[in-house]
Amino acid sequence: MTAKNGISRRHAIGMAAATAGLAMCGGVGRAQTAKRIEQLDPALDKIISVSEPIQELAAGFGGPLGPSEGPVWWKEGGYLLFSDIHNNKRMK
Repeated sequence: MTAKNGISRRHAIGMAAATAGLAMCGGVGRAQTAKRIEQLDPALDKIISVSEPIQELAAGFGGPLGPSEGPVWWKEGGYLLFSDIHNNKRMK
C-alpha cells in the first residue's frame, strides 16, 4: 500500500523502527549491536516482515542528558517527526 505522497507503509514502519533505534543507541561511537523488530502482535506481518533489516538513518541524538523521543508519522504532511529532548529540537 502506497500513500498519496509515495511512501509505502512498509517504508514508514522501517523509518519508525530506525528512529526507535536512534533512541536506544545513545550516541555516535558506541558499539552497534544487531537490532531486530520485536513482534508483539501477529498483525505486524501485514505491514512488515520481522526479518526486514532495520536501517539506522542517523545517530547522536538524545544521549545521557536526555533521550530522543518519537517517532510519529505526520500523515497529512507525509513526514516522520522525532524529538531530541536534551537539545530542545524537533527533527523532520
